[in-house]
Amino acid sequence: MPAWLELVPVELPGRGARIAQALQDDMALLADQLAAELLPELPRAYALFGHSLGALLAFEVARRFHGGEMPEPRMLIVSGAEAPAVRDGAAYAALRSDEDVLAYVRGLNGMSGEVLANSELLALMLPIIKADLRLCAGYRHVLQPQLTCPMHVFGGWRDEVDIKALQAWRRETTGEFALHMFEGDHFFIHSGQREVLDRLARLLSACASGRETKREGEGRDVQCYIDS
Repeated sequence: MPAWLELVPVELPGRGARIAQALQDDMALLADQLAAELLPELPRAYALFGHSLGALLAFEVARRFHGGEMPEPRMLIVSGAEAPAVRDGAAYAALRSDEDVLAYVRGLNGMSGEVLANSELLALMLPIIKADLRLCAGYRHVLQPQLTCPMHVFGGWRDEVDIKALQAWRRETTGEFALHMFEGDHFFIHSGQREVLDRLARLLSACASGRETKREGEGRDVQCYIDS
């Protein structure tokens, strides 16, 4: 990423350096916790990015800053996730057994064959994956005032998340909106990493310089379909 951009990864409880903390399976409580942790650290000018479950978390954190002491992000970028208003958690709730969870992960192409073949690694990963699935299953979209920041949505052409579900994010902001499509499945952010990072850098550079996020001649309600 560009040298002028400070990247601040968010590590969730129960992972990495926070492995001793309890895994969280309540989305509202987790968003409250992350917002409280980020509040003293964030500069006044910042953007939020999240992929899949992270997209919902980024959205919910942005909501918690809406109208508060911390301003909304300059830009919210959500990736690989259905819009909150059209999500159906039933499919996630049905994934109860280890076999169901592993079949789901294989279907997403979300874990390497080496990890899937390693029983010790799986024993470490499965509780985390199950907690994430419970977060997805229990998430409920609550009507609140729309955000006002620009929103950019990233999607993969071969992902199970379809374009209509990505377009539906438009309901969540009164600001500029654009949909960017990339070649790849749910993990297009890995297979197309260079293209995704280049797009992020261009969007954030335009945002930082105060340039309009829409292209000339486009109105606020026009969705942009971009194949990288």
